[in-house]
Amino acid sequence: MSGYTFLGCDFETPVRQYGLSLLSGNITFAEEKKKTEAFAEPMEINGRPALLELDPAERDSCAISLETDYGVLIVLRGLHHDYIGPAPREEWCAGLEDTARLIEPLLADG
Repeated sequence: MSGYTFLGCDFETPVRQYGLSLLSGNITFAEEKKKTEAFAEPMEINGRPALLELDPAERDSCAISLETDYGVLIVLRGLHHDYIGPAPREEWCAGLEDTARLIEPLLADG
């Protein structure tokens, strides 16, 4: 492979004040795990290997990376709010695991 390719799709939800991005890339899951090892926790989504990525440098955002047969799918949510400073850390990932569980069955296997 001569390079990495990511395809993305963004969804904005002004009522709920967050943006959701889906990034599909041909980076391997092992490479994603190595890149995020300082702040990612291994987990499973519907039995599929995944990483919960809570990067302290990216405040107000949270990601779940899922292993796929072509590489990785990253489900990323960023909070938008109208007050100064970051949202409470426990809000960064609230509900994202449920979203990833809904998306996971749509991924092709093999």
